[in-house]
Amino acid sequence: MLPGKQCRFLLSIMITLMAGLVVASAQSGINDVHVAPRSQPGGAVHSLAGSGTGIVRANVDLVLVPVTVMDQFHRIVTGLRPENFTLSEDKHAQPIKHFWSEDGPVSVGIVLDVSGSMSTKIERAREAVDALLKNSNPQ
Repeated sequence: MLPGKQCRFLLSIMITLMAGLVVASAQSGINDVHVAPRSQPGGAVHSLAGSGTGIVRANVDLVLVPVTVMDQFHRIVTGLRPENFTLSEDKHAQPIKHFWSEDGPVSVGIVLDVSGSMSTKIERAREAVDALLKNSNPQ
């Protein structure tokens, strides 16, 4: 090698090593605390409004309880009515005042493997896609 090329080669190695040292020194240990909790003067609990007056309490007349029911095969159970549910608070039955079943919007992409390894399974896969589409709300 020529002296100029050797010098550039050594310089590039030195820059690489220095960059590695900078990155290595920026890393912290696995047991280091990365997030410090906020300190609260006097241990007081502050309200959401930030006024520092104490705990916020509110009475509510309606609590929404979203529920998804699945069978033992992890399939969603549909067609349930309010009489299929009981709602308790502190072991006391509470009335179900509102009950509704609601569809949510969803986007679905279906990809089927039609390679030779699926030749014995493709019909079952098509039936599954067909059942999904038949049980979906088109709107």
